[in-house]
Amino acid sequence: RAPELDRFAARAELGHASTRDGGEGSSVKAMANLPLLRDQLAMRLVVTQEKLPGWIDDPVTGSRDVNGQEVRTTRVRMRWSPSDPWLTDVSHASSTSDASGGGYAADDFDQAVTVLGTRSKWQGSSVVSSYQAGNSLFAYLYSESSVDFLVGGELLPEVGFDVGIAVHVRSHELRWSYSIADRLDWQAGYAHRLATRTDRQVVDGVPSMSQQSNRADSLYGEGTLRTLDGAWALTAGLRYFTDHLEALGTVDDTVLVTDSTFSSLNPRLVVAHQFSADHLWYASIASGFRSGQLQPITSLAAAERLGVALPLSIDPDEILSGEIGFKRLLAQRRLLIEGALFQNRWKGLPVRVPLDEANNGIANSKGALIRGAELGVRYSTLSSLSLEFGASVLDAVYVADVPGTPLAKGTRVYNVPKYTGSASVSYAWALGGLTATASVTGLYNSRRATSLTVGSSGDSLFSSSLRMGIQSPRGWALHVYGDNLGDDRGAVDGRNSFGAATRLRPRTFGIEFGFTY
Repeated sequence: RAPELDRFAARAELGHASTRDGGEGSSVKAMANLPLLRDQLAMRLVVTQEKLPGWIDDPVTGSRDVNGQEVRTTRVRMRWSPSDPWLTDVSHASSTSDASGGGYAADDFDQAVTVLGTRSKWQGSSVVSSYQAGNSLFAYLYSESSVDFLVGGELLPEVGFDVGIAVHVRSHELRWSYSIADRLDWQAGYAHRLATRTDRQVVDGVPSMSQQSNRADSLYGEGTLRTLDGAWALTAGLRYFTDHLEALGTVDDTVLVTDSTFSSLNPRLVVAHQFSADHLWYASIASGFRSGQLQPITSLAAAERLGVALPLSIDPDEILSGEIGFKRLLAQRRLLIEGALFQNRWKGLPVRVPLDEANNGIANSKGALIRGAELGVRYSTLSSLSLEFGASVLDAVYVADVPGTPLAKGTRVYNVPKYTGSASVSYAWALGGLTATASVTGLYNSRRATSLTVGSSGDSLFSSSLRMGIQSPRGWALHVYGDNLGDDRGAVDGRNSFGAATRLRPRTFGIEFGFTY
């Protein structure tokens, strides 16, 4: 959140959690909003430290709850507003995560088939400065971020896996926005990004290295024009994008070099009709583009050993998306109903080419056709009662056979559930000078298919949560909660040949105490 220039504020929160058949967790969070120069300069600082309980056991060593995690974050943001038209935000954030005992992958007995530990550190800084001059707003945006990611352990039983990944991204953007009352809005800009990535890995005793750099530049413009009565609005946009890729990969005696430039021109068009202040329909069409990449060097080496032909590089893929939808307010604006129908044609979608138990290659497919529908309903009253419901159906299939893979024309896109749904109810009421709150949430998704030559699909999942608490006007608050109350431990994604898949955290109860000044 942005700092507030005119007041001091602080908040602290302590939490404790316990997972069924697992370990204990804790959390400490703190925030301070510091006005350094009233109405001109302020800083907001947030720090958190969380210990997430583990519940997965290692049958080889006999260790229990090995997948506990520790996460630490720091965020600081300064806002400077020396005058009304000029505003500058400077921010820095960092996050470290240690899951040395593995993540959320386990078999149906909550045991780790293999333990693959991860450690990561991410940090990013940004500057956003804007100046308002009449109907124009000029902005400059700068950002720089990096991540260091370490993975170590077994990819498969008796197959060692040690990887170090370092990514650095720096970007600049200049933007000009213009607005005329409720008739016309438009913006134009230029963006530049330089990204570098280095991978060093040892898979089953075989070392490899790859380096990649991407220099991307884009020019874009978009405008919205409305009729005098505000009933119709037309939005049109265009973006030109170019990306220069240089990559080098080595493993054993194999050396692969790529030097390619990709470019694309992507339009966007939206038409909206406001029947009334409470009734809107819209239709949109847009295209998207993603650059190509180097074939992972370890995949090429594995393919060569197995006599499998893989492309040296992956071509760009692009998507054309269309959508029609509506939003409608009813019952004196207490009831909101919104829905949409959409279709995406994703050309050149990259897919995995199975090589062996430890390796996959990448290849472009002819693409996928994705059709879907979404519906959302929200009801709220002045008595602090809120009800929400959402559902979607998604039909995503490949449009042609993909040679060298189990994917055939009409095969569902892997790890995409066909049906999803959510529902929640929340209520707040006065309780002896305090404010009491309660909320219940339920989430559902149908099973996800797997793309592996061996293994099986995931499971349909339903998880529910409950949160209750009391808040005092003196600033303190106490909440208790329960997550995954039904203790659903099904497979979130497709199981591999050893039965391992991502799992939901088992039933977890927790308590939080916070104080706001």
